[in-house]
Amino acid sequence: MTLFDFIALVILGVSTLVGLIRGALREVTTVVAFVGAVFIALFALRFTAPMAKAAIHPAWAGNAVAVVVVFLAAYLLLRVIAAAATRSVHQTQVLGTADRLVGGAFGLVRGLVALGLMTLLFHAATPPEQVPDWISKAKLHPLAEVCATALKTLAPKGLSMAHQLTPAITSAVKGGDGSQTSDSEQSSDSGYHHAARKGLDDVVEKSP
Repeated sequence: MTLFDFIALVILGVSTLVGLIRGALREVTTVVAFVGAVFIALFALRFTAPMAKAAIHPAWAGNAVAVVVVFLAAYLLLRVIAAAATRSVHQTQVLGTADRLVGGAFGLVRGLVALGLMTLLFHAATPPEQVPDWISKAKLHPLAEVCATALKTLAPKGLSMAHQLTPAITSAVKGGDGSQTSDSEQSSDSGYHHAARKGLDDVVEKSP
């Protein structure tokens, strides 16, 4: 075994152990609560930002406070709901045992993802011909390479999903930022420019 093997075993072991202790339901609901709170905070920005910016200056600080406050409130609420569901499952012996076993599997997968990310970062920083023997000759190095390849394969799908969500998020942020003008403002602005052009045309026509 090399140092790479030791590091990989620690990552996989700790992640699996945490999954066993917490259980699958708690592991999954933690991720769901975090992602859900992010979306709630962003899409609520059009309503919360005006109030925050009225009390906090500059405007970007008001936006930031609005996002953070709503995120924390939504995350805590979702975690309380998830904790109640997890508690009821763990009180049942059969379901509790199954939940912890699945949680261990979830933790193992999470550890493999971390191992793949570590390998990708190392590849980005080190040319292939300069990879030290304690990495290239490690027993778990082939496993790390498989994890890294899988992540590279899945990355384009994740980017595609992010591009699909970007317009909705951008719209929410712009709505909260007040960058979108109202119909009345646009119509009044249009009327102003029309009047200005008409006045200029009258001057030109009357000029000798």
